[in-house]
Amino acid sequence: MTADSHRPVLPRLPQPLRQGCGARLGDTLYVGLGSAGHAWYALDLAADAPAWQRLADFPGVVREQPLALAAHGRIWVLGGAGQPRPGQPTVALDDMYSFDPATGVWQQLPSAPRGLLGAAACVLPSGPLAFFGGVNPDVFRAYTSLLQRVTGQEDAAAALTRQYLSQPCEAYRFPASVLGYDVQHGHWLDLGEGPVAGCAGSALVAQGKGLTLIHGEVKPGLRGTAIWHIHDDGDNLDWHEAPSSGPEGGLGEEGVAGAYAGDVQGTLLLAGGASFPGARARYAAGHRYAHQGLTKTWHDGIFALQGTRWQRVGQLPQGMGYGVSFALGDSLLLVGGEVQGGAATDAVLRLHWDSASGAVRVSPSAHPPPHDSGLITAV
Repeated sequence: MTADSHRPVLPRLPQPLRQGCGARLGDTLYVGLGSAGHAWYALDLAADAPAWQRLADFPGVVREQPLALAAHGRIWVLGGAGQPRPGQPTVALDDMYSFDPATGVWQQLPSAPRGLLGAAACVLPSGPLAFFGGVNPDVFRAYTSLLQRVTGQEDAAAALTRQYLSQPCEAYRFPASVLGYDVQHGHWLDLGEGPVAGCAGSALVAQGKGLTLIHGEVKPGLRGTAIWHIHDDGDNLDWHEAPSSGPEGGLGEEGVAGAYAGDVQGTLLLAGGASFPGARARYAAGHRYAHQGLTKTWHDGIFALQGTRWQRVGQLPQGMGYGVSFALGDSLLLVGGEVQGGAATDAVLRLHWDSASGAVRVSPSAHPPPHDSGLITAV
């Protein structure tokens, strides 16, 4: 009997976790950082009674929205938003670490060519780690540096933020270039460019030799609705925009960022995420600060890509996003995240996919306690 088939009821997280990261290596899940600070946890799915165990703390600075990937027996953790040193502006971090589960030891590695904040990441079928989109670290740092200079000056800070958020999409210069990292040889790669500027907070799912990149922010507060299928032939990444504009039930019109996603028995599932309903219409009408005055909404829909169409196949107990997702056999596991208002949750939800009925059953449900990390978060 495998870890996926006996399906024990999995415990809630030891503490609320939002805007963190996680990766799966064998039957063990690893999650942490974000609102959990330096904490790093493991859950052995093969245990008779799985329980979260705290491992050696992450040695880098506290950060939100880092990336974590499992490859070659180790977990690779990098990027996110944080302060390189106390008193410095919050920036898109470029440092990288690896965690060896066999020894429980962290190791710092050479930095990435650019800061990685809001990027989507996966292990390519051809082997390298790959990083898509994210914010432009220079543009982001210019804003946070100015913001730090007016610390304590509420009116000046508000005016600066209003100016920053009132620019057109192209002003933020989200990178279209795709970075790669060769784990075996320890060097960075240029994997070419996508056909359009990158997004931040996109969902990314690998299926066979293909990837699907879904939505994300095209500027702070404004989501895009494009979905891209990317084929990895070992030498190049071949991009094709999906014929469907996006999930039905409203998400295709507004787009989402911070959604949970995974390949479950060949079916791509997408759940949750957040957006500012009405922002796209306002931007099209010429309002560059498109989400000004709008309410950020965390969604509860669960969608499945069937052929070229998205179908709504279930509902979360509440709207949530910006957590960690794992594909486990016939289910998608959602670990942590944030709910309406941005509160962190310690929930661990399993979305059981029934391909015969085309529906999802959710178990168990949890109600999150409030939590605030104090870092700059996604909008």
